[in-house]
Amino acid sequence: RDACGVALSNQDGAPWKLVYSGDTRPCKELVSLGQGATLLIHEATFENSMQDHAKFKQHSTTEEALRIGQQMGAYRTVLSHFSQRYAKAPLVSEVEGAKATVAFDL
Repeated sequence: RDACGVALSNQDGAPWKLVYSGDTRPCKELVSLGQGATLLIHEATFENSMQDHAKFKQHSTTEEALRIGQQMGAYRTVLSHFSQRYAKAPLVSEVEGAKATVAFDL
């Protein structure tokens, strides 16, 4: 199954790059596309204890999403698209050096 990602950038004035991942497993193409991103918005549907389920459902865990941000050198990573099984948000692993926050649906 294919997933999509997109990068938007501006080089006028203060340069920035925004990268958004669709529902996806960790993807080297997204890392390449997002090199030097100012902001990565990455789905983190499952907490790390559910990695096998994440693989089966073609989603990422919180730690995988944070590592993608690190690999692309993203200044900040926003974790989104959490499974409805979590009342608020899944447990988020600490990944050394990761600058992350979470986004919630209203």
